[in-house]
Amino acid sequence: MEPIKRDAWGGQRCIMRSVGAFFSLSRYSAVLRGRAGEGVEIDRPARFFVGRTNAPALTLPQSTGVPGEGICHLPTTALRKRWSRAIIYPGQFGILPGGKERRTMSEPSQLSKDLVQRGQRVLVPNYARQPVVMARGQDCWAWDAEGKRYLDLFAGFGGGILGHCNPELVAAATKQAGTLWHVGNTFYTQPQIELAERLNRHAFTGQAFFCHSGAEANEAACKLARLRGNQHDPKKWKIISLTHSFHGRTLAMIAATGNLAIRQGFEPDVPGFEQVEAGNFEALARAVDSQTAGVLIEPIQGEGGVNLYPEGYIQRVRELCDKHELTLIFDEVWTGCGRTGRWFAHQHFKDASGKVIEPDIMTLGKAVGGGLPVGIMYAKPPVAELFGPGKHGSTLGGNAICATVSRTILDIIDRDGLVERAALLGEQAQARLKNESSIRNKIAEIRGRGLFLGIELKEPPQQFMDKALAMGVIVNLTAKKVIRIAPPLNIEQGLWAQGLGLITQLIASL
Repeated sequence: MEPIKRDAWGGQRCIMRSVGAFFSLSRYSAVLRGRAGEGVEIDRPARFFVGRTNAPALTLPQSTGVPGEGICHLPTTALRKRWSRAIIYPGQFGILPGGKERRTMSEPSQLSKDLVQRGQRVLVPNYARQPVVMARGQDCWAWDAEGKRYLDLFAGFGGGILGHCNPELVAAATKQAGTLWHVGNTFYTQPQIELAERLNRHAFTGQAFFCHSGAEANEAACKLARLRGNQHDPKKWKIISLTHSFHGRTLAMIAATGNLAIRQGFEPDVPGFEQVEAGNFEALARAVDSQTAGVLIEPIQGEGGVNLYPEGYIQRVRELCDKHELTLIFDEVWTGCGRTGRWFAHQHFKDASGKVIEPDIMTLGKAVGGGLPVGIMYAKPPVAELFGPGKHGSTLGGNAICATVSRTILDIIDRDGLVERAALLGEQAQARLKNESSIRNKIAEIRGRGLFLGIELKEPPQQFMDKALAMGVIVNLTAKKVIRIAPPLNIEQGLWAQGLGLITQLIASL
């Protein structure tokens, strides 16, 4: 057994390798809890958390005969490798006998207050941060510095597609970190090649450019579309996007984004971008002129409120682009990697012959890095070949560690059937929420695909995030009154049902 290690936030950790796991009881007491929520609380100021354990029962600590030590016996079903982590940590939230949860809304500790104040002094105030200091995460759970537990149903704006500290991703990153970090893109590396091969397998035949974010991927896509358009005479250089869209926060991408609030104060807009009404095909067709190079759209709009388009809209956009030799760019930063119940959201749309509507360029971010900074511009070869040496680049894009983790993410999603599972869980969730009588009079619409759901309220809620965090759940509010839900794809079905219950209670309380 490995020695106990002290975490930076003040807890202690040990790794169990046998039926008995030793831990100190001299200064730490424990709640022993399985994934299903069973456990017993010991009357001391801390808890013992058995992570990734589906065990039906856990025993009380027993004396080992050594002062200050105890042993906890786990059922043999808990001895699989993926159920091997035990953590001792301080806090005031736990499971009481009988499985009943105790939620304590205590005042932030002095440590949290100090960290918030330090952060306010040294961090740019461009985020509307909650006064909460997150300390650690595991699977679909996050804990703050006080030890309060939160069910994370938003996965860090969709980035944590496989949850917090997924052990397979940790292992992949650790192994690669001990092999090769970064050599620059004047060389080939195996992780980049294998990641691009996975995209060819799950998307369409194409070539990948790696960067650090969705915004950078969209920049690269628009740059490539303009390069392609400038092969014509007269030159084509303008990009059409849609209202309620979001494509990033660089100067060019806020010009492409169909939200005036995002652009306010940064005028004049970068030229070459125009927005038309989302879903209005006639408006899009009228906007195309001799200088139009491409169309940039999200297959399902994310920041705008999880918005879908009218039936047949995507198909007509593809036909329009083919007719005028325009580059069609699908921004799949939010919707890629199985989030919507397809590997990529454009795969929901097919032409009359049943063929999937494909873009000329697809962009990825968020989920494809699993929480690491990864962006990908993925283009069909006749388009990609225009980016010859010197036309575009990224110093750290596709570094070996990030590429290895991204490849592993796609492999896990494939192996575990998480794309199909997301489709099923999403359908079940929509059916349940639409039939909840306690919230029916507060909801205008429920929409989305897979595990990317938007619940539009009839009225903007007050103190929404405060109430959500008080209930121990992390969700998001966008477009003033749309609750966005985007949990990890590997969320357990029982936990997903529990989360939907919490969301129902939250909406009912508004």
